Amino acid sequence: MDDDEMARYTVLAEKWKAEGPPKEIQRRYACYHLGRVLSLLTMHREATEKTGKYVMTFLNQMKKNLGVHAVVFVAYQDEDEKIKISE
Repeated sequence: MDDDEMARYTVLAEKWKAEGPPKEIQRRYACYHLGRVLSLLTMHREATEKTGKYVMTFLNQMKKNLGVHAVVFVAYQDEDEKIKISE
């Protein structure tokens, strides 16, 4: 990396540190991690109807803070081995 490029990135880093990254960068980062978070929640051995509530809280925060809209369906197997869909 040459000195000019280093200076540009230093200025950008200071700006992002003070103001946060632009919304587009935040959205891209959030969307990438959304899939990872959802897969971790659904892989958990004891995933129940509560998983749907956790997902909804997470999605509401993404919409409120980043403007990201998403639709997710969560299904789980209850104690009677019936498939349930969270609301």
